[in-house]
Amino acid sequence: MEKQTIYLLLFVFVTFSVSCSKDDEESLELVCGKYIANYSGTICCITGSELVNPGESLSFEYNSNIVNPVFAWEVISGSISIVSGQNTSTVTLEFGKDFTTGEILGKGDGNEICTESLTINKR
Repeated sequence: MEKQTIYLLLFVFVTFSVSCSKDDEESLELVCGKYIANYSGTICCITGSELVNPGESLSFEYNSNIVNPVFAWEVISGSISIVSGQNTSTVTLEFGKDFTTGEILGKGDGNEICTESLTINKR
């Protein structure tokens, strides 16, 4: 009886060992600062400070998994001016002396189109 139990356990162990392969494992991809398993969609994000001081100039970066995107930045609201970086992945913005809150939009247009907005507030 003990031999049968050992053979059964050995059979179960070998079956599980062979049935699991690296192809079955989830692949993690770093997308916009988050590890996502088996991600196949389009994603984009804007990275940069969400809190600023009036009169300050800061840079913001558009990140995406879009292939060879054409970049565009837009100020949706607030006392914000684009200083440099239009049509690039990194834009430098200047916040007016009267800045309290505002919103910017980053867009990537390539094999897909992805837009992302970011609300920024006074520190």
